[in-house]
Amino acid sequence: MVPYMNITARWRPRLESTEATAGRLARWLADIAVLDQRFTRWHRNGMRHRSVVPRAITMPTVVEELRIWLEENPSIESRDGRKHLAGYYIMARRPDEALPHANFWLSPRCTLRRDWFGNRIGTTFFTDRDTDSVDHLTAVVRNALLVTASTWDCESAVAAGGNYLDMLLPQKKLLKYESGWMMYLDQALASGLHQPEDITIENLGDGGILLSAVTDAIFDRRNALHLAAARRLQMAIAPLNADGKDG
Repeated sequence: MVPYMNITARWRPRLESTEATAGRLARWLADIAVLDQRFTRWHRNGMRHRSVVPRAITMPTVVEELRIWLEENPSIESRDGRKHLAGYYIMARRPDEALPHANFWLSPRCTLRRDWFGNRIGTTFFTDRDTDSVDHLTAVVRNALLVTASTWDCESAVAAGGNYLDMLLPQKKLLKYESGWMMYLDQALASGLHQPEDITIENLGDGGILLSAVTDAIFDRRNALHLAAARRLQMAIAPLNADGKDG
């Protein structure tokens, strides 16, 4: 069994207040907490002594605390020789004594400009060899992926994402849409795909689809059969990367 799993999701640029973003974060934290005990306790990173919000994220969530936490952590970029607020970046992790480990990060933007690092959320969590059955961990990953996609109105989300075609090269190409174990695509992106070969497709109520490279095991990057499946998934979504489709 792989020691960790990661989920990364991305949404199209949109203008949204920090209060609205904090509301989404509050819903996301509440909904994933139901899925597994790994997601029930979080300590925020950064400004440990200067922040006006508690280090331990309040559960049930308090939107006002999350809004302040976002605004305490701006991302600044230089444009035309001046500093501009580009967005926010926050990160949290399970308390040191809480095992297995998990963390999450959030990078919302303040403009309608698309870039590689903005409008994304991700979480990484370690698996537990003693308690994580195939059925349980598969359900956790699937449901966390779908909860994330729904809460943040994502265009795409992927579990165990990566460029599996170039994985043996010294420098892998940076892909907008990565392959992996499971992948969510919204309706706009899903409409641009042909029926993938040997990939399980689940049609979702929002018009999107869930693509699964492996359905009978926990995805393992060291497993040759799993890598081959991830490559098939990557070839299936290749038109999205080739066309630079935004939906």
